[in-house]
Amino acid sequence: MSSGIEGDASFTLSKRPLADAELWVARGTTVSDKAGVAHTDGNGHFRITLAPGTYTIFGPCPPTACQTYPSMTVVVTEGRFTEVSLGYDR
Repeated sequence: MSSGIEGDASFTLSKRPLADAELWVARGTTVSDKAGVAHTDGNGHFRITLAPGTYTIFGPCPPTACQTYPSMTVVVTEGRFTEVSLGYDR
């Protein structure tokens, strides 16, 4: 069975989807611990397969600096995708 993180990313104020963006996923609390990259589709939806563990989602990443946006800590358990909803103010 696969495990990982999936969800939707949008702009908090306008409720518009964060389309075609890169969200960096790290094993620790900094971008330098990058475990993978999730790409949002035109509706802001993303899905990334990851091993069980605790991760931090940063985004959107390049060309903007990842750490200027709020991050979220997510726990991935064996055999399931943890669902999240990410909101950004920019």
